Amino acid sequence: MKSLITDIITFFKTLTFIDYVLYLAMLVLVILIVSLIYLLRTADIEELEEDDDEFDIKKAIEEIELSDNREIEINDYEREQEENAIISYEELLNSAKKNKLNYKSDEILGDTVSVKKFDLDNLVSEEPEDVKLDVRVISYAHEEAFLQALKNLQKLLD
Repeated sequence: MKSLITDIITFFKTLTFIDYVLYLAMLVLVILIVSLIYLLRTADIEELEEDDDEFDIKKAIEEIELSDNREIEINDYEREQEENAIISYEELLNSAKKNKLNYKSDEILGDTVSVKKFDLDNLVSEEPEDVKLDVRVISYAHEEAFLQALKNLQKLLD
């Protein structure tokens, strides 16, 4: 132990003034970098806490529900494509809901598996149903608020 202390003392005696200045500068630089990293991390946490205080997702949902419900505005090209289409979107929805498969019997195997037997004589039944499309468009500001809420949620989950 005594030899270790003497070796350390001789090491410091061999250093020049410039070596002491460089070691001191490196020590100050390391302290500054560590404190800068600490400040950046705490600033990120404070910003997240401020964002949580400023944005309320329940309020945003209520605003979206109470906003004016408008039809989708289409331009001339989209209107022309809809008129010249072989089948329109509404017709496609109507035809998809008209045809339903008929089943002869329904058995439950075990606790969860449901097995159905088709009626091959009357495979498809047509049930006409009126389908009304209720398309609601939210404003750009509400959409941006919702997307920001999703981003904040993603940050919190990460």
